[in-house]
Amino acid sequence: MKQIEEKLLLEVEHTFAQDMIKRRKLLNISQTQLSEMTGLSQRIISSIERKETSIRLSYFILIAKALQIDLHKSLDKLLKKANELNLFEKQKNKLNADEKRMILKMNENGLNIETIASIIEKEKETVEKFLKSSEIDKE
Repeated sequence: MKQIEEKLLLEVEHTFAQDMIKRRKLLNISQTQLSEMTGLSQRIISSIERKETSIRLSYFILIAKALQIDLHKSLDKLLKKANELNLFEKQKNKLNADEKRMILKMNENGLNIETIASIIEKEKETVEKFLKSSEIDKE
């Protein structure tokens, strides 16, 4: 269970980092300027954006404030993502080793969790239809 929680936290941090980069670029603010606005070092800003460090709550608040990110909306989005990932992890635990490798490969190739979950859901429907048609054939 602890691994799932760590994975969820990491994914939420990565989502915030991506949102942070998009917003910073939209506002045409450099990492150095963001550093000056937040009081955080440019090195910290850079390592958050490169997903090399965990984001402390105080960093999250400072960055969100500087980039004029609505904290409530951002937290809601991050919590929703965490819930989706939690459900996905629970579903993934029901998969066999080959299916897990396939999902990891899809994720490595750039598919996001939502897309992978959608593919899995469609595949489940296909398998269920096949099983139902096989039962009809046996009768």
